[in-house]
Amino acid sequence: MTRPALVTTRKDLGDINRRQVLADIMFNGPIARSEIAKRVNLTQASVSRITRELIENGLIVEKSSEQNNNRPGRPLVQLEVNPKGGYVIGVAINLFVQVVTIANFANETLARRKLNLENLNDPRIVLDAVAETAQDLLEEVNVFNEQVLSCGVAITGAVNPSTGLLRSAPSLQWESVPVGMYLSEKLDLPVFVETVPNAKNLAEYGYGSTKNHNHVILLNAYHIIGASFLLNGELYRGFNFHAGVIENAPLKTEFAQGAARDLVSGLAILKAYYGDAPIPDQSSASDTVLELIKKANAGEAKAIHAFEQAATAMAELVKLIKEILQPEMILLTGPVVNCTSYINTVQTELEAYAGKDWADNYFKPSNMSSEFAAQSLALYKSISEQDLQLQEFQAQDLQI
Repeated sequence: MTRPALVTTRKDLGDINRRQVLADIMFNGPIARSEIAKRVNLTQASVSRITRELIENGLIVEKSSEQNNNRPGRPLVQLEVNPKGGYVIGVAINLFVQVVTIANFANETLARRKLNLENLNDPRIVLDAVAETAQDLLEEVNVFNEQVLSCGVAITGAVNPSTGLLRSAPSLQWESVPVGMYLSEKLDLPVFVETVPNAKNLAEYGYGSTKNHNHVILLNAYHIIGASFLLNGELYRGFNFHAGVIENAPLKTEFAQGAARDLVSGLAILKAYYGDAPIPDQSSASDTVLELIKKANAGEAKAIHAFEQAATAMAELVKLIKEILQPEMILLTGPVVNCTSYINTVQTELEAYAGKDWADNYFKPSNMSSEFAAQSLALYKSISEQDLQLQEFQAQDLQI
């Protein structure tokens, strides 16, 4: 996903090879050594040496699986990550939900806590609460700080991932907030920050439905609309890291025309449902959208019509993206994927436009959550951009 580090010494090459092998096991395990060698273009001897080191240091384990057809009488030995090989913190922050999780090396969530903050306008208060909650959860699951690899943050807005700076998040009223630096000092950990759509796209690439797909567009429809562009196996970020901030994209449907935020997202659904009446304020808008999903799924005509209007606009956005970027797959995430009438309308519009095969196989709803995406981000970045010093793992040898 990221560009390989510049190789300047034999040690650098060894570190890169080790990361490649560990990543292949993490995202594709259980997997045999011979298959790893083919996938990462290393000799079997090199893979055996690297995996022996990883086993000795508790990062991976052997697993005997079904009978080996190539060697009758001997089970096929495969490798998978050791859940106790390390731990990460996941943090998801948007206007409606702020969640902290603890996950193990197999990306299994061990603890989760939703923050209940009355005011999100002060980033220091929010981030202090995140750090305090993370420490509480680590104690709850008996994980020592030394066992934690990193923290991943999936946040609304425009992000510079190289510095962890949140450039802007209008819905939170945050501007130029050093999220990564602030949390790193609080937690004494590496902190990786991404937009919610980008974190979800990376999580789908590693753990979800788009493995082995290098051209994926993800649309995240919540109160507003955001996007992530995975092109040629890398996230495209655009000028000033604003790629994916598509809420002002112009759209036109049989019902209306205007900016994407007013036509396809939760805000559009609320406007369509309430008409000229006042819509709920931001503090309750998310819960209201969820209630409308229940009403639509239960057959309420007014709710169904509101979702169908927004879905028609979403289909127009998907058509536009398909024609301009020609991705392998377009994913749609957010609460709206749980609304039957919304998804059916999008699918029907896309079938009429591009055929049933494309609508069924290249456009997919996804239930990827922001919190799972955040902890996945921490794991992915920990093994792809950091050298896991094996001697440090040996020195810890902590029991939980």
